[in-house]
Amino acid sequence: MKFILEPSFKEDFKRLTPQLKRRTEKSLQLLANNPCYHSLHFKKMQGTKDIWEVRVSKGYRITLQLTGTSYRLRHVGSHDRLRRP
Repeated sequence: MKFILEPSFKEDFKRLTPQLKRRTEKSLQLLANNPCYHSLHFKKMQGTKDIWEVRVSKGYRITLQLTGTSYRLRHVGSHDRLRRP
């Protein structure tokens, strides 16, 4: 699977601390290699039709959509902020 970065994801990523940027990159690497990797907690977001989430850390998530052979990365940020995708 390949990644498509939405402008919103790029803007969110720029605002992250260096440590969260590294953790985000690590989560994306794990997602590319094995979406079922246990620490990702890859799951569909409640109350949405087609938006999924991946854990970056205890309080940070990546939201994405599955589009055929790619992941469309929508946002990265705090879990509370991303509850409204």
